[in-house]
This record gives sequence, structure tokens and C-alpha cells, in this order.
Amino acid sequence: MTATPAQVFRALTSQNELRKWFAPRVIMSRNLVSQEQDRSSEMRLMQSDKYSLVRYSWREQDWDPEIETTTITYRIRDLGASRSRTGEGLLLEVSHDGWTDSVARDRQAAIWKKALNVLDKLLAGKPAKAWWENQGARGSFQQVRLAALKPLVEQIGPEKKGGRKTTARALWKICSSVDADGNWYLKDDEQEFEFRCQAVRVFGLDLSGKITIYWSEMSKALGPNLEDFAHRLAVEQDMDVEVKKARETIMVQSISVELFIRWCQDILQPLQGSA
Repeated sequence: MTATPAQVFRALTSQNELRKWFAPRVIMSRNLVSQEQDRSSEMRLMQSDKYSLVRYSWREQDWDPEIETTTITYRIRDLGASRSRTGEGLLLEVSHDGWTDSVARDRQAAIWKKALNVLDKLLAGKPAKAWWENQGARGSFQQVRLAALKPLVEQIGPEKKGGRKTTARALWKICSSVDADGNWYLKDDEQEFEFRCQAVRVFGLDLSGKITIYWSEMSKALGPNLEDFAHRLAVEQDMDVEVKKARETIMVQSISVELFIRWCQDILQPLQGSA
């Protein structure tokens, strides 16, 4: 690598530069990175020694609290490049340590391989296309219109007489009420889908009729108001809520639909304002 340490350091720490090779969505002020459409991660700067060392903590926002945070370390070793003379150039060492989930580790390793290949080209002054371009769906979900979900919604609910029809009607009412405020993503196996506002997952649904609410992803935008929304959900739906968990699950059949719709509409307002 023939780039200078200053150029490499900027590529590793600048929000605009990171968006060229690391992830399409990087918001340094919120410690937020989204490399794939269906996943957001928290990346916090832990150490920054100018032109020599950068270290970040890294954890996906939907990880359970007991999963340990991992660490990304970049070491920039000057082998002559910064002295503006012919030499071996510069060596960038990258490590991502602390994994306890082998599946998440292997998925991230595949992303690192593609991302670092793009970074190498950019630092060499060569044309380089971001690794996520022209890949279609990023991750296991694809964006769809609400109308495409209707056949799936009609399959949700108990098979007893009228049960599935009643559940589907309630669920479709919920989905229709929030449709204008976000986007829908359908999983490749068509067993579940999600509603997102400003790229933040708000809730997901699967064929069993289970609604999953993503507290961890909404926490940054809602701040201390998250507790108020969680308490309100607990009271209105007569259920136990643990906002410290990454996610909450409830069954469509057990909720008060009108109250849940109003709750969703109210929670979407601050999320929309967080863009």
C-alpha cells in the first residue's frame, strides 16, 4: 500500500470516507453503522492515536445483552510512505476480536473481505465500486410494497374457524395504519417481514402471528422516552415489558389493535424526526 498514514487514518475515521468502502450508512454522532439493510450495529470509537492506531467497539443492535461487545483494531505501520520516498510503503493491520457467536463472526468476516478489497483500491487511487452496490438485497430481507405482503398476512393466525381471518384482518389494519411512515422488508424465505422507519427496525411479524418489537434499535432515536413508550405498551396491552432486552415479542391475537395502532403512530413521530 503506497498511501500515506494520514490518508489511511482519514479512511478509517471520517464518516464520509467510511461510507465509500465500509458501509452505506455511517452516522458517527450516533455511533451507528448499517452494512446490510436488515442489520444495524453500534460502533464506538475507543482509541484514536493519530496516523498509527484506531480502535472501535462493535456490537449488532439486536444482540442479546449477554453477548459480549467485539473490538475492531486498525494498526497503521509506516514503512516509508510518509517520508515521500520510494520504499515498501505502508502496512495496515486489521483485526476484529471478541466473538462468541460463530455465525455472526463468519458473516462479518465475509463482509470484511469485500470491504478491505475496496479500501485497498481506493487508497491506491484506483476506481473502486462499493462492495454493497449491485448486490440486490443486502442481507436476508428485500424491500417490498405493503400490497405484496397481503397473501402472507392472510396465512397468519390460528386455523380454527374464523381465527385466521380475524387475525389477518387485525394485522392488515395495523400494517395499513403505518404504511405511509416507513418501509416494509420481506425475508427471503417469506416466513416473516419487518416494518422500518428511517432504516430503524420498529417491529416484525412472522407466520405464527408473533410481533417482535425492536427496543435496541429504537433506543438511540427515542432516548429516555423509550421507557415511557415501553410503560405505556405494558399498561395498554396488560403485559410485562423489559425495555432492557434487545427485543420484545407479543402475539397478534392477544393485543388491543386500536391501542397498538395509536402506540405505533406515536412512536413513529420521534423516529421520523431522527433522520
